Amino acid sequence: FCPQATLAADGEGGWRFRLYGMDIASAAAPGAARIAPFVFGCGREQTPLLPSTQPLFRHFLQEPGRARVPGGDPRSPWFRLQPERWLESLLSHDPGALDPQLDTRFLYTQVALGPAAGRDVLDLLACDREGRMVVIELKAAEDAAFPLQALDYWARVRQHQGQFERLGYFPGRHLSPLPPKLWLVAPALRWHPQTAALTRWLAPEIAWTRIGLNETWRDGIQVLFRNAAQPAGDREG
Repeated sequence: FCPQATLAADGEGGWRFRLYGMDIASAAAPGAARIAPFVFGCGREQTPLLPSTQPLFRHFLQEPGRARVPGGDPRSPWFRLQPERWLESLLSHDPGALDPQLDTRFLYTQVALGPAAGRDVLDLLACDREGRMVVIELKAAEDAAFPLQALDYWARVRQHQGQFERLGYFPGRHLSPLPPKLWLVAPALRWHPQTAALTRWLAPEIAWTRIGLNETWRDGIQVLFRNAAQPAGDREG
């Protein structure tokens, strides 16, 4: 019913079935207290998968299975829902589409940077071919706080930089001790007017880059521009 769905571990012994980044069903960890081993739905609306709910499950999959696809109807809420998760899923399968300098063996999604969920989850963590870590934050719509949120994540990664290898990230890769790079990624026409002004005032040690993508990124990612930090001596002030 939905062959484009993918399967990913949830980090707690269970599994999540996703449609271009959007959770549509999940399997509980062994021994978890659930009415059924599987539940389905989007967001907080979760329904146990039982013999009596199988017709509802098939009906649920039909609409997103038709609409949430490249070239789908942009008027459909399923097409528009969770665009950053969709973008994240495309990059996780093809990091080189963003930059050929990325080490495509390593790209981590939804990296927890604190005990709380939500805002303390980094979109993407990678490293380049020289072993320097890259903090990648994504936006699909204008957001004035985008640079500040990305800076918060960068600071957390920088603070715990030496711990990632010990936690099992980047196995077999010697990471550079240099500060991580910071990449802000969004469609080229979806940048807030204040973004450029805010990034100019980031500290010189932060090697930031703004990357603008094509508006039709769901059909295939293309980089339209890169705006990188100037050397410290070239900055105003």
